[in-house]
Amino acid sequence: MSRTLVEAINERYCDDYESNLVQFVTYPKVDERNEAKLPKLTTIGLHSKSICTIYKDSLDLLSLCPNVQSMDLSENQLSEWSQIFDMLEQLPKLEFLNLSGNPLEEAKLERKDEQLLQYKNLTSLALNRTKFNWDKVSLLFEFFPSLAELHLCSNGYSTLSSLDEKNTSCLKTLWLYDNSISDWKEVWKLNNLQIDFLLISNNPITSVVWLEDAQDEQNQKEERKKFNFLESINLNSLAIANWEDLEGLQYYPALRRIAFKNNPILDEMTEQCQRNLLIAMIPNIDTLNRSTISSEERKNAELYFLSYFYDKSVKPNRYFELLKVYGEQPPKEKDVVDLKKNYCTNANLKFFCGGKLKHTSSFSVAKPLGKLRIYVSNNILNVPIKRVRMFHAVKSTNGQVELEELSSKTDSLPMSRFDLLDGDEIHLDVIQ
Repeated sequence: MSRTLVEAINERYCDDYESNLVQFVTYPKVDERNEAKLPKLTTIGLHSKSICTIYKDSLDLLSLCPNVQSMDLSENQLSEWSQIFDMLEQLPKLEFLNLSGNPLEEAKLERKDEQLLQYKNLTSLALNRTKFNWDKVSLLFEFFPSLAELHLCSNGYSTLSSLDEKNTSCLKTLWLYDNSISDWKEVWKLNNLQIDFLLISNNPITSVVWLEDAQDEQNQKEERKKFNFLESINLNSLAIANWEDLEGLQYYPALRRIAFKNNPILDEMTEQCQRNLLIAMIPNIDTLNRSTISSEERKNAELYFLSYFYDKSVKPNRYFELLKVYGEQPPKEKDVVDLKKNYCTNANLKFFCGGKLKHTSSFSVAKPLGKLRIYVSNNILNVPIKRVRMFHAVKSTNGQVELEELSSKTDSLPMSRFDLLDGDEIHLDVIQ
């Protein structure tokens, strides 16, 4: 049954209305003590509530819930930006808005009454699964000049275009997870942005390069200013199959943290081998997959790298750079790797639906991810397995919590590949 936003708020927070749909709220949880006190609400979660419009009467949101700072309206039926702008005018304190899964593909993003209204308080906007046209992204910043975080995942982008660095000066975090980008040249078009975190995982990208075409020393210095603020990048689940395809990472001037898992280049390797080779391959990072790299670990990894490629017919350029430092390192007769160190065989996981803890259970991390999905399907959500979405809550070194989807495409891999540890949170969603 379709409803207005005002009706949904009243049903959710005033009438003890309980939906049988699973909510998925990835931002601050609602304080249960304030649910019946709309003026005190700062967070509203209305995922998949069949909301098709804001309101039909004269009742305004400002008098209903004036202090809302975070609102999740994902997977609803909002299709007009004019309605969304009406809502924003009524919620001057709103900082985060999740519109993911709303049908905004054909929605016109334009001025109202020939005037450009700006919503300067909004700092975070999620437009995942909306098929929002990339050509309109620049226009977003005219309406939302303070945007610091923008989510544009699962929108089918295969090509990108550059964005005006003046209009996007506040943007620090950009999510482009699960699109169709295959050529790093498309990502390179964003090199003028001041973003410090880029999530580009689950795209069919085969190589990460530094597209430096400067001919003289002065121009080379100018080239190195590109991506000058990018400190952290998530490269999980790409299509990287050769070590040479990672060589460009060492030229990104500010890059310090990388997430790199589930790429073909890592197949049939132990986790320790993967980590050693990645650390040695990328000399400018100090954190890999949320784990800090010590100077001792880097040295040992570089020696391992030389030993690993010693008798390989194809060697990356990094091998010859390290060869000048350490000399040849023939493989030892028996490389002893302590796989049990810092390794847990079981993980006690917490499962959340709609921001609330629903279930806790222990699992062997040696079992495939698909076993976990089957368990969730049968024991927690009670829906067909094809409708289950799982997200691993990962805390980065800067304290920011990121949700990494545990894609069904990787169900055959062991859970240990995803660094599932005791006490980790798994957030659940249902595909409608």
